[in-house]
Amino acid sequence: DVATTLSHLGQTYEFSGNLDEAFLTHSRALKIREKILGFEHPDTANTWARLGGIQRRRGNSRKAMEHLHVAHTVSQSLLGAQHPATAIYAHNLAGALQRLQEDEMALTHYTEAAQVLQASEQHYGASHPVLAYARQSLTRCRSMA
Repeated sequence: DVATTLSHLGQTYEFSGNLDEAFLTHSRALKIREKILGFEHPDTANTWARLGGIQRRRGNSRKAMEHLHVAHTVSQSLLGAQHPATAIYAHNLAGALQRLQEDEMALTHYTEAAQVLQASEQHYGASHPVLAYARQSLTRCRSMA
């Protein structure tokens, strides 16, 4: 479909460092996904997260936090608080909050991510890449305490 193709193109722009074009392309994909799939859909949440990641890389922590907050909220509503995707969005949101010196909220989200992802270890296995987020979250929690 068009939105998926745009999303893949946006990722290609991201990986090549063309953040402006990546943002525009993901924004187009978001508009299509919201129209066809609705606001509350995992693919829509993923697109919000992509936009947040681009904003982070652009140095716009406030916009990154706003986009990542939407991704996290939608994922939590759809998939539940214990889903690994929700935990990854929580981890990324925590990073944006930490860059904004919102340490208390960042710690809350890092802790959420670490707990969910650690619990996922039995399902995924200790060497699964998604668990790297849990280790990062735990490390950041410990450094903030």
